[in-house]
Amino acid sequence: MVVTVNDYTVNTNRLHLVPTPTAWTGVGSLFDICGILNTYTTAPSGERADYEALRSDWLAVGDYITEAIVLRKQAIKKARASER
Repeated sequence: MVVTVNDYTVNTNRLHLVPTPTAWTGVGSLFDICGILNTYTTAPSGERADYEALRSDWLAVGDYITEAIVLRKQAIKKARASER
């Protein structure tokens, strides 16, 4: 998924090892006797799963830092405009 913050585009397509819970999945889990409702990300090996999770985490950190820089830059522009 791609999210746009004003003129900056953030790529939020990251690896999720566990499903994102919703109210409906909570209700559905009451009736999920066989445990087939939730699906998890799989990898051919433990090393590959660790690599993908670590890569995803650092990509997310980079996105957060970039978003903070962009939002701070916009706040500075707004403050300078209001000073005039």
